[in-house]
Amino acid sequence: MQVKLAKYAGFCFGVDRAVRMAEEAASLQPLYSLGSIIHNESVMEKLQNRGLVRIDNLEEIHEERPVIIRSHGEGPPVYSVLEEKGLKVIDTTCPYVLKVHRLVREHAEEGREVFLLGDPEHPEVKGSLAWGNEQTSVLKDLEEVRAVSISDEPTVLLAQTTLTEAFWDDAVRLLKKKRANLQAINTICSATRERQEAAAQLAKEVDLMIVLGSKESSNTLKLVEICRKFNKNVQHFENSGEINRKDIVRYGIIGITAGASTPSWLIQDVVEVLNNYGKEQHFSMENLSMKDMLEQQDFSAPKKNEILKGKVVMVREDAVIVNIGYKADGILPASEISNPDEIPLNELYEQDQEIDVLVLKRDNGEGDVLLSSKRLRSRQDWETLEEKFKAGEMISVKVTDVVKGGLSAYYNDIRAFIPASHVDIGFVRDLSQFVGETFEVAFLDFDRRKNQIVLSRKDYLEKDKAEELAVFWENIEKDQVIKGVVRRFTPYGAFVDLGPTDGLVHVSEIQWGKVAKPTDVLKANDELEFKVIDFNPEENKISLSLKQMKPDPWEVIDDHYQVGERYDGKIVSLTDFGAFLELEPGLEGLIHVSQISEDRVEVPADILSIGEEVVVKILDIDKEERRIKLSMKE
Repeated sequence: MQVKLAKYAGFCFGVDRAVRMAEEAASLQPLYSLGSIIHNESVMEKLQNRGLVRIDNLEEIHEERPVIIRSHGEGPPVYSVLEEKGLKVIDTTCPYVLKVHRLVREHAEEGREVFLLGDPEHPEVKGSLAWGNEQTSVLKDLEEVRAVSISDEPTVLLAQTTLTEAFWDDAVRLLKKKRANLQAINTICSATRERQEAAAQLAKEVDLMIVLGSKESSNTLKLVEICRKFNKNVQHFENSGEINRKDIVRYGIIGITAGASTPSWLIQDVVEVLNNYGKEQHFSMENLSMKDMLEQQDFSAPKKNEILKGKVVMVREDAVIVNIGYKADGILPASEISNPDEIPLNELYEQDQEIDVLVLKRDNGEGDVLLSSKRLRSRQDWETLEEKFKAGEMISVKVTDVVKGGLSAYYNDIRAFIPASHVDIGFVRDLSQFVGETFEVAFLDFDRRKNQIVLSRKDYLEKDKAEELAVFWENIEKDQVIKGVVRRFTPYGAFVDLGPTDGLVHVSEIQWGKVAKPTDVLKANDELEFKVIDFNPEENKISLSLKQMKPDPWEVIDDHYQVGERYDGKIVSLTDFGAFLELEPGLEGLIHVSQISEDRVEVPADILSIGEEVVVKILDIDKEERRIKLSMKE
């Protein structure tokens, strides 16, 4: 009898993290667990012996103890209730599940319909669903996918983290026929994917496939389903006590895989049982420990300058430890990581993250493989830049310093030069204002052998402005309302920045009524809406009106002013026979000298001054002549 263990089996990162957090918390004080932390009764029993009390709903909480949120996660209502109760929360939600929560919430808030592919009765799916709204729903099988209505509305498809890739692929294919505007985001856990692929491969090679894990575990049940596609002899056990000797010993090669909630000691226990059965029947069986099994894998030695895909297993302050599928760990020192902003490594990387690395040395002197992501990125960036240079494409760079003759800028870790004459369309005296800015630039020169790149922001700006201006003139229409920013003034008007070009608001079009100077009404940098009254693309001219954004006050005077009523106004001019008062821009009336006061007034200027605000009574309105008679008398 020979036993083979799948390359990926047992605790995944999320479950291992949850169990460790629960064990640590239980060692300090009694606590509650909202549901089973994982689908494994043996593990739960051990935790309960340490003081963990499992509850199925929040009403069962009768003591002030910390509450563990299990790895499957929960919805916002649960957190709200726990906060109201003032209870400490130990959140062991799997990071992959948290990603689903975030995506559900963000897309729901942005008004998209969100479909979650998975089992609606699974706690992970219930928790994820709670982060959405009425437009968030679950599709449990392909029949429900087929039943989705046809729509052009923005739609997002996510997945339960333990879903099979085959189910996901079929669902995406079907849903794309229903939703033209579909964004499918595969949120299946990478550990789940690896475990399923490894189980499928092993099932093809063995006489009997054993799947270990809880009968309630979704990912374990999916492993059973997958294995049965490739092997008719599949048995599902929760522990070694369920194994019947006579059903096992007749097989020559036995494969073992295990769900994400199956601890290594339980797998080891099953291995020992198989060992004993093999000895009793005098079979030639490899007496394998867990370590022995892992060493069965085909580890090929990495080569210098080889590019590998690895998985982060630990993040330290000075380095990242990476599993590269070799008997020795890979070491990625901080010095070999592109990190210009000096962000802490634990914010750049997380456990179980897949990354690409370049092998520098097979042995760094301590038995580990020395890796670099910085040099790999630099190699890839040079290749990308060369392709963009040949294709005449633009790139984005960040300016870091003012140097002789121009600016120093970086494309990731690759330095480039921008001559002063190519920084802007016009002459720029102070280049320091651009330090820290990120630019779109065009290539002037590229020489990989000399590590030399020369760029131009000016060429990009000119090309961009020409394209933008062409689109602007294609879409402009008379009487169209457009936004603009007031930039500069002349005695005859104000120039407005419309983006690709400037427009002119003549002083006569600023407001209804007289305007002595544009600056009396407008301020620089004011963002306003204007009406297009004329334009000429050939001369690059466009005339705007601000006053026409409002109706002529004489046309709506009856809606706002009545004869016999009193109103506030401002004196705008004085004559020998009276004073002119502005009720609002474009609407002026005359206060005859005889209507200024009950007392005799010889000269209006003796009583009134320009700019003074007074209360007047309307005596008469003549809309045809556009005249208003006013009085200041009681």
